[in-house]
Amino acid sequence: MICAASDLHGQWDKYQELVKRLALNDGENELYLLGDLIDRGPGSCKILLDIRKRDNIHALFGNHEYMAAMCLSWVLKEITKDSIDDLTELQMATLDEWILNGGGAQGHLRVSAT
Repeated sequence: MICAASDLHGQWDKYQELVKRLALNDGENELYLLGDLIDRGPGSCKILLDIRKRDNIHALFGNHEYMAAMCLSWVLKEITKDSIDDLTELQMATLDEWILNGGGAQGHLRVSAT
């Protein structure tokens, strides 16, 4: 059986329930996750790590993964005064948009370009 789902948004419990209900552990069924696996919920990384271990779950980028990918190359660097000063206005706006859409701690952090 081939199934599809989307918009898990870091909800680890819902992901586990989906894996169980679709009997994905038996390896016969396949699941396509159509984006927005991360952000908003606390289990984003757990979901991504679990998907990596499975051959029968296929994940596609959604807008939340895209926003993260746009920021992670420079967000994961050591934060110093120089690294912050080197951020462009576009990078700050991109980071702000991601954070406001669930990329920050519960979406409450806001970045200011001042």
